[in-house]
Amino acid sequence: MANNLILVEGADDKWFFTVLLEKIQLTANIYPPAESDCGIEGNGIDNLLDSIPVLLKQLSTKQLDRLAIIIDADTSTNNFGFEARRNQIKSIIEPFGYHIPEQKPEQYQGELFSHSRGFAPVGLWIMPNHCSDGMLEDFILPCIEHLGRKEVLDIVGDSLADIKSRETLTAIRFSDAHESKVRLSTWLDWQKKPNNCRQLSPACALKEGWLKPEHANIKALTHWLQQVFQ
Repeated sequence: MANNLILVEGADDKWFFTVLLEKIQLTANIYPPAESDCGIEGNGIDNLLDSIPVLLKQLSTKQLDRLAIIIDADTSTNNFGFEARRNQIKSIIEPFGYHIPEQKPEQYQGELFSHSRGFAPVGLWIMPNHCSDGMLEDFILPCIEHLGRKEVLDIVGDSLADIKSRETLTAIRFSDAHESKVRLSTWLDWQKKPNNCRQLSPACALKEGWLKPEHANIKALTHWLQQVFQ
């Protein structure tokens, strides 16, 4: 069996992609940094970036067969965003011999970087859609298209808009950069918990069919995963 790895930032990402791979019948290990064989003791973007050189060496020695990296773009308001995150990855993997082309609009479907000496390519997907600022939550929210559950999401949106309009709450409410996280977590908390889900989470939403599989976001991500691992 091939030793394929998807490197993600944390547990929510891990379980979301575990469910997605089951649905599209692909096989890969899915680890945040602390669970990968990299000597890293924590999760999050900084630890993920630190673990990449170790994994690239494992690709070169064929301890790994394929590697895909999935990270959040975050936003320009906190000095990140799609371009900044892509440049971070570029600065890490280019010295290992990987070719990072100039990004073109038609390539906004995830990427697969080839190696100058023919080592296994490395896949990169930057949430939400490999072109915009944002995160996993921004990927998921547009995929909620069931009428009843979309109605709940609209009510959540109205509630958040009301909170944002109140100047007296400005100092204590969520930051604008994290609004999609608040929107999704609130929407999840307002759902009836299914018996076969341990907790209400992005993975649960995908598993239970609350997200439309034909949505362009899911179709593009699925196509990229198939390119990396098939």
